Amino acid sequence: MLENNKKLLYYYEHLVDWNTRLSLEGPFLLGTLRQSGAKKVLDCGCGLGKHVIFLRKNGFDADGIDVNPLHVIRAKEIAHDENIPANFFLMDAEDLTSENTDGYDAVIMLGNTLSSFKDKKIKKVFNNYFKILKPGGIFIGQVLNYNSFKKTDRTETRWAEAGRKTVISLKTFHFEPDHVLMILNYLENDGSGWATTLDTAVMYYLDTGKIQSMLKTAGFLDITFFGSFKGDPFNKNLSRDIIFTAKKA
Repeated sequence: MLENNKKLLYYYEHLVDWNTRLSLEGPFLLGTLRQSGAKKVLDCGCGLGKHVIFLRKNGFDADGIDVNPLHVIRAKEIAHDENIPANFFLMDAEDLTSENTDGYDAVIMLGNTLSSFKDKKIKKVFNNYFKILKPGGIFIGQVLNYNSFKKTDRTETRWAEAGRKTVISLKTFHFEPDHVLMILNYLENDGSGWATTLDTAVMYYLDTGKIQSMLKTAGFLDITFFGSFKGDPFNKNLSRDIIFTAKKA
């Protein structure tokens, strides 16, 4: 299992075009954080720490947490290699408290992480974010808008050259009444033939109404939804993403 997890981490690092992703998401993040006056930022579900490093390079005091120990280890390695003094902690967002944090001006959670939580956990996580944010703090989140997928199975393909290896990712979304089954099939060829690694994840449906209700219950105000990181208005049937901001008074 550990070896399989290492493979998945390797694929995640090499199959995501991080330069393109950060060039798309970066201006929205920087503009929103600067407009709110944020300085100290926590990335929850930070993965490889790419957003934390990006924010550090742009003048923010950013930290990251992740529940996956391999992610935390690799994030520290990447930050060290880039000479970025970032902090990464092994922690579930469900366990965040004002006792184990110093308080933040902003919290971000991107990459559809929230869709992997059931409603009960999302409510607890939102409550935790509200508690650790300083007055006037902002929460920035993003999930996939599965309504735009038309509830028909679809497969997305990614391809990359990683050293001497060719890696292909086939990500299939299979829609069930109460969840989305994400089937990840990674193909790898180092010149000696193709090998495959299969993984699955269960994701849950979220919409703007449910997100807004849970944010309000946690105490957040000024909740705004966007359909893309360009700041486009959200369209239930067309927007691939649900991006939102919410503030603590």
